[in-house]
Amino acid sequence: MPFFNKIRKNEIKTEGMKRYLLYAIGEILLVMIGILLALEVSNQNENGKENQLNDKLLGVLIADLKARNAGDKIDLNGSREIFSASDPIMATWNEKRQIDTTNLQIVLRWMGGDGWFFTPLSPAYNTVVNSTLWNEIPDTLVDQINKVYNIGFGGVKNAFEKSASYGTHFRLNYLLDYDLINTDAKVLDLQKNILKNPQKFITHLDLNRKGVLRVTQNLERSISKVDKLIVKLETF
Repeated sequence: MPFFNKIRKNEIKTEGMKRYLLYAIGEILLVMIGILLALEVSNQNENGKENQLNDKLLGVLIADLKARNAGDKIDLNGSREIFSASDPIMATWNEKRQIDTTNLQIVLRWMGGDGWFFTPLSPAYNTVVNSTLWNEIPDTLVDQINKVYNIGFGGVKNAFEKSASYGTHFRLNYLLDYDLINTDAKVLDLQKNILKNPQKFITHLDLNRKGVLRVTQNLERSISKVDKLIVKLETF
């Protein structure tokens, strides 16, 4: 610091050590201020990097929710199609006590299916929960995120598993017993075997439809809550 060096020499010659010390203290203060400013800039840079990372994590979480909702909507349409396919059979039985062959092969194939599965948690959710972003999200929004992943998605998972168990039970305890395991057989042959004990078939069909109704209701609730959560996250 040339300016301070020049003043230092003059002050030693003129007014002595007292004023020299004042300028020495001034130099020290300037150095300290410089260090503090450097630290502040460094912290801002680190905070900037952290903010960029949090923005990316938030985007990943939103993308995960949108992808799950898209899949849930496909499953919802599928469950509604199951009801549409089996409605004529139930209606005909209730009105005429007859087995309608409309969509019979499709319905039997669905009733014996046990491939229902759903995974409630995701890497995106786990990553966000364990990041600094999680501490910045308001408690009310954190609670909403947790409920969507743990309760909403959990409810869908349970409903899927229940329907899968119905499918396994139906295949092992009805399709095999009544020679209906080959659902691609001629419709009239399938109907003939069902007519050996039509009430048992209707009972199984009703049970399976209740399982699908449970899936449908859980999907509808989950989709609605996720849509609302996405809006809040996008404006966070």
